[in-house]
Amino acid sequence: MEIQLSQLLDNCHPDTRVKTVIADIESRDGTELKRLCGLMVSSGLISETGTDSGDSDHNLTRLSTAFDELLVNIKSLETETNVLTVRKATAIQSTEYNNVYPMSKKPRGYCVIIDNEFFTDEIQCTHPPEISCELVPLAHIQLRRRTGTTADANRLSSVFKQLFFAVKIHRNKTVEQMKALLADIAADSALVGHDALAVIILSHGATEGIYGTDGVTVPLKSILEMFNNENCPQLIDKPKMFFLSACRGGKTDPGARKSLGPNLAAMGKPSTAPIVSTWSDMFVYFSTVEGYVSTRNIFKGSWFGQELANCLAESAHREHLNDLVTIEVAKRVSDRITEIDGRPIKQAIETHIRGSVNKVYFNPGLYEDDS
Repeated sequence: MEIQLSQLLDNCHPDTRVKTVIADIESRDGTELKRLCGLMVSSGLISETGTDSGDSDHNLTRLSTAFDELLVNIKSLETETNVLTVRKATAIQSTEYNNVYPMSKKPRGYCVIIDNEFFTDEIQCTHPPEISCELVPLAHIQLRRRTGTTADANRLSSVFKQLFFAVKIHRNKTVEQMKALLADIAADSALVGHDALAVIILSHGATEGIYGTDGVTVPLKSILEMFNNENCPQLIDKPKMFFLSACRGGKTDPGARKSLGPNLAAMGKPSTAPIVSTWSDMFVYFSTVEGYVSTRNIFKGSWFGQELANCLAESAHREHLNDLVTIEVAKRVSDRITEIDGRPIKQAIETHIRGSVNKVYFNPGLYEDDS
């Protein structure tokens, strides 16, 4: 349905787009209308009251009204969700006794955002996902447009600029372009004078890696290796932060019912990888657990991107990065729920630490003049 509707929308006048969409849906099997009504209800665009799958005319009227309002307000919605003000710290955290990284330069360092929205080539899908809004579950699939990713990129760009990072957004890059621009960053001599590095990648992903716009994957380990102490000595003893918003497989998380009994089984903790001298000061934050999909709203962006930006804006003035992400962001993402075809969908983030690390306090609004 997506390709046909896209073609219809491209060929019709803006004033008649809603009617064209509704007419196209009405001409299809009734299950399409029922499913669309369900999606509109679950996303909060229309209320469940009065939405009767047996009353086609009534549902079409409600959908037409909802689409009209949605199209009118889409620009204001995008603007509203991207406006965040980072709370300022009252003092720069001391680095003398508390295992805290220095974070007082202006700029702090680079924040590199790779934002892949449009994809070109078909790929072989080894783990067909169950959520059709991310990928079409066929043997050879087309990586769909990641609608909503611009909201993530712009929102995070705004937040990191307020944290005094020099931000640059790179949009729609192939794998080779991604590797080349990251290699250039890793080789940049200016890193010697920086406090930190942030890399944010917003793209499609799979168990084997992150997709470029050409449908080719790059393993995450290849990216991280560019910035280890051997390959990027300019960042030794400095925090290297990676935020990855991408699917990591095709499984969906339906959630689990919490036991109401008084004695809950203790949850085991994952083992820590051996620390070697080549690796240190590296923070890696995933939007989802390995093997699972990552949920994204087509207007507001991904759950992870939204909550990361929100928590940085609200709490970076008092919390260090790892607590902020592993406690606050993780809790907010975990608390979210949506439905696909009547099935509940939950999500959990995953975090990795490579080597020994200290606490990352961003000290928003404060800096020390080196002159």
